[in-house]
Amino acid sequence: MTSKGQQVIQQWYMEKNWEQFPFQAEMMEAYLGGYSGLLNAPTGSGKTFALFLPFLAGFINTHPDTYKTKQNNGLLMLWITPLRALTNDIRKAMQEACDEIGLPWRIATRTGDTPAAEKQALKKKLPEVLLTTPESLHLMLAQKEYPKLFSQLQVVVIDEWHELLGTKRGVQVELGLSRLKHLTPTLSKGEGAEKLDTKVKEKYPGYHTTDALSWQANIDNAKFMRHQPTEAENILWQLLRGKRTGYKFRRQHLVLNYIPDFICLEKKLIVEVDGGYHTSIEQQHLDEERTAYLNSQGYTVLRYTNDEVLQNPEKVIDSIKQYLEKSSLPLGEGWGGVKIWGISATIGNLEQAAEVLLGNDFPPEQVKMVRANLEKKLDIRSIIPQNIENYSWAGHIGLKLLPEVMEIVAKSKTTLIFTNTRSQSEIWYHAILDNYPEYAGIMAMHHGSLDNELRNWVEAALHAEALKLVVCTSSLDLGVDFRPVDTVVQVGSPKGVARFMQRAGRSGHHPGATSLAYFVPTHSLELLEGAALKEAIKDKIFESRDPMLLTMDVLIQYMVTLAVSDGFYADELFKEVKTTYAFADLSRNEFGQLLDFITSGGKTLAQYDEFLKVEVENGLYKVNSRRVAMRHRLSIGTITSELSIRVKWLSGGSLGTIEESFVSKLKPGNTFWFAGRSLEFVRVKEMTAYVKKSNSTKGIIPSWNGGRMPLSSQLAAVFRLKLDEVAHGIEKDVEVKALKPLFDLQQQLSHLPQSHEFLIESFKSKEGHHLLFYPFEGRLVHEGMASLLAYRISKIRPASFSIAMNDYGFELLTDDDIPIEEALEDTGFFSIDNLIDDIQHSLNANEMARRRFRDIAHIGGLVFTGYPGQQVKNKHLQASTSLLFEVFSEYEPDNLLVRQAYNEALAFQLEEFRLRAALQRIQTQNIILKVIERPTPFAFPIMVDSLGRERLTTETMEERIAKMARSYGAEGVPEPAERKSRKPGITRKKGF
Repeated sequence: MTSKGQQVIQQWYMEKNWEQFPFQAEMMEAYLGGYSGLLNAPTGSGKTFALFLPFLAGFINTHPDTYKTKQNNGLLMLWITPLRALTNDIRKAMQEACDEIGLPWRIATRTGDTPAAEKQALKKKLPEVLLTTPESLHLMLAQKEYPKLFSQLQVVVIDEWHELLGTKRGVQVELGLSRLKHLTPTLSKGEGAEKLDTKVKEKYPGYHTTDALSWQANIDNAKFMRHQPTEAENILWQLLRGKRTGYKFRRQHLVLNYIPDFICLEKKLIVEVDGGYHTSIEQQHLDEERTAYLNSQGYTVLRYTNDEVLQNPEKVIDSIKQYLEKSSLPLGEGWGGVKIWGISATIGNLEQAAEVLLGNDFPPEQVKMVRANLEKKLDIRSIIPQNIENYSWAGHIGLKLLPEVMEIVAKSKTTLIFTNTRSQSEIWYHAILDNYPEYAGIMAMHHGSLDNELRNWVEAALHAEALKLVVCTSSLDLGVDFRPVDTVVQVGSPKGVARFMQRAGRSGHHPGATSLAYFVPTHSLELLEGAALKEAIKDKIFESRDPMLLTMDVLIQYMVTLAVSDGFYADELFKEVKTTYAFADLSRNEFGQLLDFITSGGKTLAQYDEFLKVEVENGLYKVNSRRVAMRHRLSIGTITSELSIRVKWLSGGSLGTIEESFVSKLKPGNTFWFAGRSLEFVRVKEMTAYVKKSNSTKGIIPSWNGGRMPLSSQLAAVFRLKLDEVAHGIEKDVEVKALKPLFDLQQQLSHLPQSHEFLIESFKSKEGHHLLFYPFEGRLVHEGMASLLAYRISKIRPASFSIAMNDYGFELLTDDDIPIEEALEDTGFFSIDNLIDDIQHSLNANEMARRRFRDIAHIGGLVFTGYPGQQVKNKHLQASTSLLFEVFSEYEPDNLLVRQAYNEALAFQLEEFRLRAALQRIQTQNIILKVIERPTPFAFPIMVDSLGRERLTTETMEERIAKMARSYGAEGVPEPAERKSRKPGITRKKGF
């Protein structure tokens, strides 16, 4: 039978002339059936409505007659999203649906971009639906009496969960959910309080208790009764209060029109202490009636006589404790009524993603996975350069294909050009404006460092179909619904299948539409990545997102967050935290170390007041210092980056932020390009760089840290399969056909490796002996493998190596001959035996861990980055974290944060797991060692990377690469233009 809510939603679909997809109908059934879980649906398939509309149907079912007039319902739905850009879009869609259905609701957002006045208004009056970020959720948990905010909460939705999984923001979400799951609704007021409408008042003239003689007791009586307990009630209260049982009990607390003696809301347990009159037959009938009603509402009632409590209170407490320990929260309600749903695009480990989201204590019978199973139509085309150069290097093709890209833009309604870095987006925007000035006014740029107002304007203009072209980065990757966009151009390899799918899905972003995406290679070999991308999407090969475990810095921050608000009890929090996937293996000893750390600074920092943040009062861990609380709230979050300087016009108005390291190199009068404008640097004052408009057509472009992404293991595997096809002469892809001259030259000079072969090239030049290895595993793995193999070679013969690498392979260069044949005869050369020891000897493991520790110290609150507008300088932060790292390493080697720094360095900087797998694969392959006369097409781009090594030169990088290519016999590389003679005595240095 269709419920009232479902009827209203179906009617709305008909009015919109929309069709409900089968997965949306399945989602409706699952939600109304009381399940939690994960919704797996592709971009542009209607996944937002798939979850939002069942929630509306549930509300309408509960209030079938009053849903159109029921206002100020409190916060019912919390929608958490990783990107601020998503919130505006989703809010508009939800508000429109509510208005059309007739729900008098308010949908609001709370993110870092929300003005302070709006945040204050939200504290006073919450909307029915709040869209927020993981950081803002934790800021809400840092407010006093925060349980009141969530007292009516019905569902928490985590949008784009695949983007948060495997990051510290994902761990933040896990911890936030662990608290919301165990916060039963209506913690702050009796469950009966919301029923004080006219009908209830008529039906029940006063509030009731389970004690039948007190049936007419009203709210004031409850307060009176708290101050007039019987002797038995008083004794039992002394044993229950202050969480002495491990759970919070309240006395004479209003619940479902009754006033029980004691109640534990978390476990829905009521404890009654009965006087002698309860032995009468009539009274027993009344008691049974009350108990049956409360049982039907999910409550358990335990009854004890006055005599039992007075004569043996310990026995009574033991029986209450036994019940508390064995009882679980009622099924079908999620946890105390809160359902949890995640929305995720397709990734390789969806089941695990659901497990991480819900935690390890969620009843499996209450979990549903809803899959859309919609085939998103994708049309992916590579832009093939007219002349494929055999000697190509990273970045040298990209902009040469600008005419072809602009031809596509001209034919399309609206195009998004995705670049992998913010610097690249600035470069492309600048190049388009220079060469196609007619696009001024109908083109914009969007990346995370631009001012919020500017980004909002771009998003609004896209919706309004006012823009023909937007150059952007990952800031527009996710869920944003821009209907006018019909074409996406990806500049350079996205390095991952899922990322490319996400970006391609920005075009044709509505159910049934085809997504059109063009792939622009930035060097010749990237074309093969384009072919690998198409193959991986066709075969549904997607990356897994491995969850992060035991991130102690995030847990420390969370513990202080709870201490800043209402405080926490250690045992209760330990049990709660253990329910998360991230901290399932947390030991009581480790948790004790963290408690010690936030209260007394641990073993090492006990003498410094700055680290004594949390105080303990009767077992309650609490922050009492207003200064500590304010500094902590300003530091909540796990996104760490280089210190940012705001860029403002001298005349007022903000453009965005750039990194301090870039600004520190500017002198007044220097010109740089930012936000698509030519700017003249004037001065820096109080963490703000003031600029004015410049008419100069040349200027440097800022760079941001964290630009280069490594090839994902899934894309790398498909790339190797494509290479195997090439080696076997299979040419089914247009990209492979275009690359035939390059592969022919590679085969002629050296070898094309098949899947069972591992290629090593060796040659000598005036620079020394070059060894080139080709694992095709991504630059991070290559960095670790290069250092590891160099160390193992140096054990045979001591040598100093220079290392260069890209996503396809790496180079070892030394002045002397390298005994590679001898090394290859050793079975342990590619072995994983003693891998960690060898890595630590071959790399400066301390330095890598020190770099990771900087972010860990920031998240864990060991360093304070400053107040708004008064940030601490980067070099001071580095000095502080380095000093702390040294002190911990020397005096507290078992420190949990230092251990975490080493683990993160292995896992994220070296991808140790992938390195191990790659070595095991190589051990099963035939080693092909080729001695060559000159660099091959595979070798050349790696050697170009080596030009980044420090060297004083007056040539530009482009000139040096061209000279190098000509020296190795490359065809079609132009000779350098005649240089203008310089005045004698003047020398100029050019950096690169």
